[in-house]
Amino acid sequence: MDGSVDFYLFWDDFKKGFGNLDGEFFIGLDKLHFMTRDGDNELIIAMEDFEGNRRNAYYDRFSIGSEEEAYKLRTLGEYYGDAGDSLVRHLGEKFSTRDRNNAQWDGGNCAKERQGAWWYFNYCHDSNLMGRYNDNTRGKGINWYEFTGYETTLKRVEMKIRWKRGRPRNRTLEGSSLRMNSTNRVQDLIKLLVRMYKTHGRLVPTENNGFNRNLKPDVIVDSFATDDGEPMFFLRFKCRKIPELITLTEMKRRAPTILIEFYSSRLTNAYEK
Repeated sequence: MDGSVDFYLFWDDFKKGFGNLDGEFFIGLDKLHFMTRDGDNELIIAMEDFEGNRRNAYYDRFSIGSEEEAYKLRTLGEYYGDAGDSLVRHLGEKFSTRDRNNAQWDGGNCAKERQGAWWYFNYCHDSNLMGRYNDNTRGKGINWYEFTGYETTLKRVEMKIRWKRGRPRNRTLEGSSLRMNSTNRVQDLIKLLVRMYKTHGRLVPTENNGFNRNLKPDVIVDSFATDDGEPMFFLRFKCRKIPELITLTEMKRRAPTILIEFYSSRLTNAYEK
């Protein structure tokens, strides 16, 4: 983090996502809801202050609601880690931005007061990870109260989500994150996907075993099988900074030829069986 992206933005910005994949970035609340709606996901928050101290917070059942629910922080599960739990008081709260106040605070709009966006509650926050970069004004910086308090901002924050290991195979949402280089080692990607399907019957979370290590990916594919059998995909291209959620039909039209051929011949048939 270097403060190059302003997080004091509007509802539609947070809905769709913004930033640079190679730097400061937010995936978007719509995608975050889609990825976490079954609640069987872990949230990992990695933090570092300006003196190099690092802490982590883990939650074993993270999910947020839909836009109709104002993307409320639906579940967190059990906390563990060494950062202290500065998110639990936000549980059940709706997301607020400078132009959409969903917090029950008598003093006004927490997002405007704190110059950020978050799941603010009636006293605004214990954590404010989308606050102002390098701002030590009380409550306006990137705060995690149990780690640095309200008057010391964090230097770096990463919020990461992963599917819980050992999850049942009959869940309605399964996914995997796969990286490929469209001009090199494509066969390794295909072998990996085929092995995943044969092993699990559908796409599930898996390690990529470093098959693309040291390669800068042209395309990152995050694929999901939904409960109606329609595969959905997040595609990220080098030339695009914001991930896109598209259907298989749209993917066929826009994706590289190798992906068109593979997903048409392997995945579509697999879902129809």
